[in-house]
Amino acid sequence: MNLDRRQFASAAWSGLALFVIPGWFAACARTDSKQVGQLEPGQRPRLVLHTPDDEARREVLGTLLGLYLMHAEDAELAWLAACDIECATTLQLDYRGFDLKRVHAVLFVPGEPPVAAIEGDFPYENLYAAPEGEPTREWSNAKLDVQLRARTKTNNAWIAAQLAKVLGPGSRASELGCARERERFGDLPIGQQPSFECALSTPFLSAAKAAQRPSQRVEWSGALASVVRERWRTISPQGSSWASYHGCGVDLETPPPSRELMTMACGIGHSPQYTRRFLYLFSADERAEFDR
Repeated sequence: MNLDRRQFASAAWSGLALFVIPGWFAACARTDSKQVGQLEPGQRPRLVLHTPDDEARREVLGTLLGLYLMHAEDAELAWLAACDIECATTLQLDYRGFDLKRVHAVLFVPGEPPVAAIEGDFPYENLYAAPEGEPTREWSNAKLDVQLRARTKTNNAWIAAQLAKVLGPGSRASELGCARERERFGDLPIGQQPSFECALSTPFLSAAKAAQRPSQRVEWSGALASVVRERWRTISPQGSSWASYHGCGVDLETPPPSRELMTMACGIGHSPQYTRRFLYLFSADERAEFDR
């Protein structure tokens, strides 16, 4: 299977280096169409990332969402502390009535209809294209790094604004989440200080505190973002793998079982450090391999 990232089409590659993290497969049971979004009362919301059938779209979405998890600011990343994340194929989501050519993630909340959480055209789908008015340019790692950081920052702000609408204060998810957390833990004390432990156990109430206490907003956002980083920067959402592009190929941290170990270093590729790690979204065929 071709794992070449199209953004680096000019850098030919000739091999893959795949390895397995022990114990990962036990935690990566495949989700079928009957299970996607079926939450019991009292469960946390679930953000389901759309895994398109088209390989090019999978690569774009995996890259941009991976960069969000890797590089989003604290206040942008904080919204994800309140939900679980997994991936679902186009077939698994198709029966829910979304325009899956435009919907990149769906939010499921117990007892509520699913909503499009990330939808529309990313500000920059092609991070590597030359700026308008510069059809050609001399290769410069420094200039490319500046461009990648700026475009990723714009994309991340766009993603965060949509997540804030469906997970932030005033949303139905927040209303139900705050009620659930109060029932289990009670309301947060008036003088509650921001902490990782509080953000972990009561993320919706912590986000509400951040909105109510502007003087502590930075600290609350930092605590919530730490929860997200602790969970998702090591383990990838179900149905995906963290991966690294090294110019001549791709290293999947958690490859499908049938992939054999192959290592080749062509020595001619180049991959910017800033965008090297991304989410590889498994196709329907690859996901099926985990059930064999």
